[in-house]
Amino acid sequence: MAKRLPSLTALRAFEATARLSSVTRAADELHVTQSAVSRHLRTLEDELGLPLVRRVHRGVAITPAGRTLATALSASFERIGETIERLTREKNSVRLRAQPSIGVRWLWPRLHRFEAAHPEVRLHVDILWHNMQPDDVEHDVGIRVGRGAFPEEEASLLMVEQLTPVCAPSLLLANPRPWTATTLAHLPLLHGATDYADWRTFVDGWSGGVFDVERGSSFDVLDMALRAAEAGRGVLAADINLIGEDLAAGRLVAPCDDIVPSGHAYYVVCPDRGDDLPAVRFLRDWLIEEARATVAQSLPGP
Repeated sequence: MAKRLPSLTALRAFEATARLSSVTRAADELHVTQSAVSRHLRTLEDELGLPLVRRVHRGVAITPAGRTLATALSASFERIGETIERLTREKNSVRLRAQPSIGVRWLWPRLHRFEAAHPEVRLHVDILWHNMQPDDVEHDVGIRVGRGAFPEEEASLLMVEQLTPVCAPSLLLANPRPWTATTLAHLPLLHGATDYADWRTFVDGWSGGVFDVERGSSFDVLDMALRAAEAGRGVLAADINLIGEDLAAGRLVAPCDDIVPSGHAYYVVCPDRGDDLPAVRFLRDWLIEEARATVAQSLPGP
């Protein structure tokens, strides 16, 4: 067990006296009487069994033992003060973590709306490769991708991943609707991962028939695959939630009416250590509302 420390009030009285070299000035700083400071000094000396101060003609002199203790106390009180100031300042700060696909394609273009709605919140965003984990002490909120809720955290569903083919307008112009398995079998395919999983899922769920998906170009990063699609290099099975702005701007078109759930979803997670902070609640609620608005949007036409 930790050794019992002397009274904090007595330690503060001694530290102020040593730093200011005056009982009077220490009393003024602490907003107490001189006799109260003197009493605290005597109590501390009695408890420690050491002389800490000696009264001299114009104030007090600190003994060698007193100087050692005063140095340690001054440094400790300064660190405590800095920590309290930082915690107070950061109660209006929140750090968010998201993976590149949803972070760059969905979150980043919308952040100006959160900043306009909550100018008092200092938002820090980290776009990182891996999902946020429960033992992540650096982040207050995370956007996770997975097949279910995460029981170790407070998790709320944002959006279910919905796959549909997308391509450049020029590719659609050269291959008019309706698109069938025969159409896609003769077009170059793009993959946002190396396992062909998105195209496999789409083929299993759509109404247009079966075609070979284990071909074409694969990318480690979804954004690179989307860039290739925009450049007319092929067709990508992409999450409709992440490409709303690309469709609206005409950079991409969706040539099929079929939209197939992938089985994955996006969740906003808050480790239980911080979701009671106002800034964290504001961000979590805003993410949920933005996701609802995204899901409510209808699929734009080609």
